[in-house]
Amino acid sequence: MDFNQTLKQVGDFGIYQKLLCVFLIFSSAALCALVYFTQFFIIMVPKHWCYIEQPFNLNFTEEEWKNLTLPKGLSSKLDYDQCKQYNINITEIQQNISLGYPLVLEDLEIVYCQNGWKYDFSSLYPTLATELNWVCENDRLPYWAQTLFYMGTSVGSIVFGFISDRFGRKPSIIASYVIAFLAGISSSFSTSFGVFAGLRFFVGACIIPLSEDPYILGLEYIGVEKRTLVIVCWTTGYIIFSVIYPWIAYVVRDWQLLNIITISPLFLIIPLGKWIPESASWLMTRGRKKEALLILKTVARVNGNQFPDGILTDLEAKKDDGGADMNEAHLTALDLFRTPHLRRHSLIMALVWFVTYCCYHTNTQNTSNLGTDIYQSFTYGALVEIPAMLLLFFGIDWLGRRWPMVITTSAAGICGLLIMCVPEGSSQVFLGLALIMRVTLTTEYTIIIQYAAEIYPTVLRGRGLAFLRVMGTFGLYLSPTIVYLALEKPSLPLVVSGMMMVVVALLTLFLPETLNQNLPHTLEEGEQFGKDQRVWDCPCLTHKKHKQEYPHQEVEEPLQYL
Repeated sequence: MDFNQTLKQVGDFGIYQKLLCVFLIFSSAALCALVYFTQFFIIMVPKHWCYIEQPFNLNFTEEEWKNLTLPKGLSSKLDYDQCKQYNINITEIQQNISLGYPLVLEDLEIVYCQNGWKYDFSSLYPTLATELNWVCENDRLPYWAQTLFYMGTSVGSIVFGFISDRFGRKPSIIASYVIAFLAGISSSFSTSFGVFAGLRFFVGACIIPLSEDPYILGLEYIGVEKRTLVIVCWTTGYIIFSVIYPWIAYVVRDWQLLNIITISPLFLIIPLGKWIPESASWLMTRGRKKEALLILKTVARVNGNQFPDGILTDLEAKKDDGGADMNEAHLTALDLFRTPHLRRHSLIMALVWFVTYCCYHTNTQNTSNLGTDIYQSFTYGALVEIPAMLLLFFGIDWLGRRWPMVITTSAAGICGLLIMCVPEGSSQVFLGLALIMRVTLTTEYTIIIQYAAEIYPTVLRGRGLAFLRVMGTFGLYLSPTIVYLALEKPSLPLVVSGMMMVVVALLTLFLPETLNQNLPHTLEEGEQFGKDQRVWDCPCLTHKKHKQEYPHQEVEEPLQYL
């Protein structure tokens, strides 16, 4: 008897698992949305212009004074230049006005802001970027802060992945929550770029483990037939709080208070952490059988099932059986590249993850540059993830994995290229194309998680997913730089993303289909996987379901969002 059979006997989707879905998986997704979007909303920069004090004896309105003292903006998006002013002499202006001379400033020298900036807080609130004047010559600092946040995700993926495999899921979850809370709260009191970026690096390092480790832990207690519900639960929590978040920011209107409010729920891990179970399957792999059996007894009791006798003996017999996995225990991540077909799959998937992560987060960050109300834009961006999930659930069991990826990446690429033709003043058309891109990118983002788990053989699946996750986080480094292009032209980030997605669509054609295919177990099976498939094969056009046969292999069901 293997662990999955044991889990079925104690209950693989009873009250215990439903409690995990609500209190662990859903809540971790909600907290992920709060922590992730805070990174954007506390360093946003509103419209700004050079501050020039108006003499007390002049009665110009603010718009009239700006018309007189500021040169016009180079972009149609800006009424005034945000970083330059006329080099005026206030005393001379007062004398000319007192003598009745006309006030003409257009012929004056244009210089950079001399006395700081004034910000338009009519829609946005004061942020750290406005407090520290991260504008004009310092306008790259918000993007560097975002890049360092994403660098943290790469480091965190490696460090917490090691902690999770070596010390358990529970220590990884608790450590990520505690570190994110301490670093996040401390960043609320930052007074310099270095301090803020350093603290947010640690928050970024925790963003993946605090959201994905609870998801993986819950998945390890749920049977194969119900695993789709795990991703539904996680996605629901993420979408709901992504929709709510902009309006929390709208009500609070203070970056420090907003950061404290959204990071504080992580503190609940201190009193409630003792209720988080360790993964029983992980405990069995580490030889801690008594602890695993105690947890399984709890699962059986909560689910109202009898705990079967002889489970320990059955599990030990299965463990001693050995098999291919035991003989291939020497494999390392380098084996992903030793054979030609597996190497091709790994390199293509690495590029797919790199570009998908980059473009998805570019689209999310660029929401503030769409020329519409920022709160509504973020809300629309979150809401369109709902049809993305519907497309996913109804599409991948009919079209397979590969063709939905080709279709969605092609659609994203077309939208990005069409944006080049949109006039700068057409904000609604611009928003519509950006939201269509968000739907397609979200669909692609979710498909690759399951697809990558199915394409690798069992003996390399964990290492393969870890490799792809790191490659994805590398793509995040490029994202803030692409978003920075919006300062030159708002459409450029989405145009660049569109071009990258066209490349991904073409490369995806050379990956194998995994729908209706037995999953490979050994290294040899992974190398042979998909060799008999053609580029244009599509499961929905195949009347007969093919399954690639492997010698001495038991039939295994396709993974459900591992």
